[in-house]
Amino acid sequence: MSIGLIVERQPRESTIGVDEWLALLAKDSELRHRHQPYWATNPLTGHQIKINVGEADAEFLRHEQWEPFLRFQRGKLVTEYSDELANPADLRRRKIVEIAANLGARICTDVDDEPLDW
Repeated sequence: MSIGLIVERQPRESTIGVDEWLALLAKDSELRHRHQPYWATNPLTGHQIKINVGEADAEFLRHEQWEPFLRFQRGKLVTEYSDELANPADLRRRKIVEIAANLGARICTDVDDEPLDW
């Protein structure tokens, strides 16, 4: 089971709006709105599985390559936590911190309500 990373506003504050998120994507050259579906391989059959993108999923330009980044879900931005994010110099982590600051949001995990000290 993996840990989810969540960018969200404080409880009782407004959620992140989809239009607000898309506007942030439009003005940041390292981010873009993802339109292409995700592809995965069924480990039992080896068949390719198409997974549709959400209404405001994003990609991040890292090392001159676009990669899946944050998914918009019900007023929050989510992704899976990876070991690389433990490194304060990690480009993805730094971009998540920047996004949270721009949105007046905090960074949490789905296993603890306490915000991460990033």
